[in-house]
Amino acid sequence: MDDNDDAVESSGESFVLFGDWRDEALLDAIGEAFALERQRERTEREDSLAPLRREVAELRGQVSALLTLLQGAKADVIGLPRKRPSDAA
Repeated sequence: MDDNDDAVESSGESFVLFGDWRDEALLDAIGEAFALERQRERTEREDSLAPLRREVAELRGQVSALLTLLQGAKADVIGLPRKRPSDAA
């Protein structure tokens, strides 16, 4: 094997280990293993982020409610009718 063959193999353009169908089968298996591992890591990451995303959504809702209350405090106070006695119905 000369230097040119080494360069081709290290660049990923060609892979020869057995010199037959097993080379392609091995590459397919390694590719599948990488794909499965990436999917597992993605799922694990999403599972760990889900509680944080829920908390952020809850906090955004609380901030929105506080802003609404603060804006309402600046508005004119409107008098509400007094509660009617329960026997008035």
